[in-house]
Amino acid sequence: VIKKRKGFVKLALETGSQLVPVFSFGEKELFFQPAGYNSFLEKHLVNKIGFYPVAFSGRGYAQNWFGILPKKQAIHVVVGEPIQSSKIDAPSHQDIESLHERYIEEVEKLYNAHKASYGCENIQLEII
Repeated sequence: VIKKRKGFVKLALETGSQLVPVFSFGEKELFFQPAGYNSFLEKHLVNKIGFYPVAFSGRGYAQNWFGILPKKQAIHVVVGEPIQSSKIDAPSHQDIESLHERYIEEVEKLYNAHKASYGCENIQLEII
């Protein structure tokens, strides 16, 4: 849902702040998510509300097979090089679009550079 989220880019331009691309490997393994349920949500609900509400189960407090706590799973966070932005008091739509596209490109590069290290070499990143 980052393709529709551009407020952080506008704020970076208004303040002259850097944008830092970040990707976390291992997040999707924190909870079990039924495949059929999520594909229904993807097709019908996500576009209307703008995020993925998921049916999930993780682990419980005293047992590891069912509950609402995340599973004990390592999350590997990779951080890219900061993207410079110019300070613009009233950034135009084109300014925002341009920096947003660059941010997405840098996240994709970051993913592709590290995916083999975390067992995702056969998984194509889809940014929505």
